[in-house]
Amino acid sequence: MKKISLFIAFIAMGLIAYAQSDYVDLGLPSGTLWKNYNEKGHFTYDEATSRFGENLPTKKQWEELIKHCQWTVMKKGYNITGYKIIGPNGNSISLSAEGASDWKKWKEGDEIDIKGVYYWTSTPLPDQANAAWSVEQYDNKVYPSAYMGYYHMAVRLVKRR
Repeated sequence: MKKISLFIAFIAMGLIAYAQSDYVDLGLPSGTLWKNYNEKGHFTYDEATSRFGENLPTKKQWEELIKHCQWTVMKKGYNITGYKIIGPNGNSISLSAEGASDWKKWKEGDEIDIKGVYYWTSTPLPDQANAAWSVEQYDNKVYPSAYMGYYHMAVRLVKRR
């Protein structure tokens, strides 16, 4: 009986460690942890905010990531495939170039028509209905930018330490 309890405890510890490894502490001033991978699929702004809520990063959290981390372009030939992002503490994540689509009737499995790095934030535009801040890659750099909410973009989640 003691062996079974010990075995179950080790399995539980392994599952907890695995769940914690989904998020990486990059050493950011806010203490924000960034998920190590994207959520599967592309989402409109409304889909992203309703599905992921407070785990969808704000514009401010993206700006902190851009400002405090070292971003290295990853390429395959001439095409940008994403970025390796190294935090102040030396930990890193990769951000893939998932692209985006402005098709209002786009569905998962359709081809992406806008290549590059595009991710939603949870921050809406104050003076524009159904529009929000996102981040996008332009000229080998990543910037906050505004998009209408019907665009389909990738999502990377965060959580507090």
